[in-house]
Amino acid sequence: MRSALRDARRPFWNLVRRACTAACGILLLSTAYGGPAAPSVDLSGGWDFTFSAFSQVSCPGQPELVPGCAGSGRLLLASTPEIDATHSYRAFCQSCRGALDYGVTEQPLRTARLTGGTLQFALAGCRFVAEVPREPARMVAGAVVCTVDEMTGLDVRGDWTMSRR
Repeated sequence: MRSALRDARRPFWNLVRRACTAACGILLLSTAYGGPAAPSVDLSGGWDFTFSAFSQVSCPGQPELVPGCAGSGRLLLASTPEIDATHSYRAFCQSCRGALDYGVTEQPLRTARLTGGTLQFALAGCRFVAEVPREPARMVAGAVVCTVDEMTGLDVRGDWTMSRR
């Protein structure tokens, strides 16, 4: 009796197994080839940003001097995913050998890129990266790496945020 019941269920389970195999194959192919387009991330508009990145150690022989960079400014992102951006900012960077002040007003930001939900740009010797949420973002936060001394290659790491104006 059990053998007959098992034989009766076998075609059903074979059908389920084939359906699952086909569904998994479709899922893998759609993932591998991009599948349906993901909703676009809209960063258009005005943003205020701040950043800071400082070394964990002070300069040799100068314990009060800590290498790093900090600054703030405004970004105007005109369209996404092809970002047409302008920026204004003030920033300073301090190395063990000296300090630099940066500042620009309403300049094109040609380094801005939005690739698959990751925003990247560079300014004032710093590289900014952040994952952008899919829903309408009011704030974006990420990591920043600044080169404070190009001769020694000293990089410092920190955080940055931008908020809608």
